[in-house]
Amino acid sequence: MARDDRKRIRTRDVTGWLIVDKHPGVTSADAVAIAKRVFRARKVGHAGTLDKPATGLLALAFGTATKTVQFVMNAKKTYRFSVQFGRSTTTDDATGETVATSDTYPSVLEVKNALEKFTGTIMQRPPRYSAIKIGGRRAATLAASGESPDLVERPVVVHDLTLLNGIATALAEFEMTCSKGTYVRSIARDLGEFLGCYGHVVDLRRISSGYFHVDNAIPLRQLERMEDPAAAERLLCRLEAGLAGLPRHKCSSEQARDLLNGKSIANQAAFNEPGPIWASFRGVAVAICEVADTALKPVRVFHVPSEVFHSKYDKLCSS
Repeated sequence: MARDDRKRIRTRDVTGWLIVDKHPGVTSADAVAIAKRVFRARKVGHAGTLDKPATGLLALAFGTATKTVQFVMNAKKTYRFSVQFGRSTTTDDATGETVATSDTYPSVLEVKNALEKFTGTIMQRPPRYSAIKIGGRRAATLAASGESPDLVERPVVVHDLTLLNGIATALAEFEMTCSKGTYVRSIARDLGEFLGCYGHVVDLRRISSGYFHVDNAIPLRQLERMEDPAAAERLLCRLEAGLAGLPRHKCSSEQARDLLNGKSIANQAAFNEPGPIWASFRGVAVAICEVADTALKPVRVFHVPSEVFHSKYDKLCSS
């Protein structure tokens, strides 16, 4: 078919957050492509990659909501996963080739005692097969071509790491809440090495990311079957959901207008941290601010519909 004869699909501006439950076998980029097609949206991004074999929460931002992606990415994340002891792999998960094996397996008590070493601020080396860039190329690409990427340790924070189930056939289930940049596969690898028995991840699932929880997600397979963009749009959370973990300043009408015009406003709430802080008017996001002396300085301004400033706006929203 000639290029000119192809039916062009019109895209449109869509704003908000969509929380999907990704199934194994698709990439985060695949999920973005599905959402773009279903919504016919111009702009879609995600707030934190999930590996292809992994399942669970993937937060997708549409339109202006992409301006809030960094705040969801920087929030705490919770994972549930299993570690298979007795084998290490090239990818630190079940998809890789075997590197080493062991006939020695840890006891439940040994595993519980080891978890303290992997809690708090720890130094972690990312997996060889990861999205980390080295000299402009992804480590996974280098590893797949037979090179050995030089991955240095970096600090990450593990807020909580709990053994959920005891060991059966050398398999243990965990739940972990951690900071951005923490690799579950590295936890499995390093825990196995510390216990002297090797280990790799199986059944990795993301449960939450900041404000968002997988219990409120739509299965990606269900989204893929949808054909009505208007029906799909009813699944969206508002842009403000991506800011839920930040301190908030509720503006007056005058303050909101000043921020929208790029002007700083008085730090009446006496925020002490440098930011970020989000400012709202009648529940609508106005700007992301930082603390500058005794003022809140806008560093990113959102589009606020003119009707928000209408005296009957609250009544319109509740009708």
